Amino acid sequence: MLRPGLRLAIDPQAREPFEWFCFRSPEMVRELDSFLARSAGCRRLLDVGACHGLFALAFTQGRPGTAALAVEPSPLAWEILEANVRSNPGAQVTPVQTAVGAAPGVLRMSYSWHHLEAAAETAAAAGAPGMLSIPVRTLDSLRDELAFRPDVMKIDVEGYEIAVLRGATRILGEDRPILFLEVHPPRIRELGGSLGELGDLLAAHNYRLFDLHGAPLESRGLAGLDATTRLYCAPG
Repeated sequence: MLRPGLRLAIDPQAREPFEWFCFRSPEMVRELDSFLARSAGCRRLLDVGACHGLFALAFTQGRPGTAALAVEPSPLAWEILEANVRSNPGAQVTPVQTAVGAAPGVLRMSYSWHHLEAAAETAAAAGAPGMLSIPVRTLDSLRDELAFRPDVMKIDVEGYEIAVLRGATRILGEDRPILFLEVHPPRIRELGGSLGELGDLLAAHNYRLFDLHGAPLESRGLAGLDATTRLYCAPG
């Protein structure tokens, strides 16, 4: 039971990770509460970095007429995601196994637990042990191919946020979904990006930023973040 009245049948391997959003982490509890409250009027979720599918399943469970695309590149997480979707036939979740970025291609990635993280250029060039080559698509191409126009989007991609958003220009400009964005400052810098670049990208699409408590955050204020931060972004 994620929340009162919200029950899911889950693969045993997903139990502890899901518990972090129930009671283990106050910040992650606030994240899920904020997501459920603010997306209550939405119908189509694009869940990027879906992992085991918690957000996609919670969004659609018991809500006829809703649908979610759960995008996940990790083979380890994918196996559990598929099992969770099969175990909840009432949840209208479509899993899509791919990485997403600014342009089609191939991305070198490595495991951190069940997650796959994009490799920095130096690590990719060195061919570090255990690294995988994962096909990359853009979110805009998925949106067009599947005729799926989201009104809410959740992105948790372990520092690859800028590239993912650069591949979602039409979604941000035309569909105007609300965004739930997990920002990973050290990883963004490791991958050659900056928080200023992320703030400028969101500002260019006229998105307003808020923390999980609803307090406004100036896009230029992102530059001062050092730890993983969860944001709510609303189209202006």
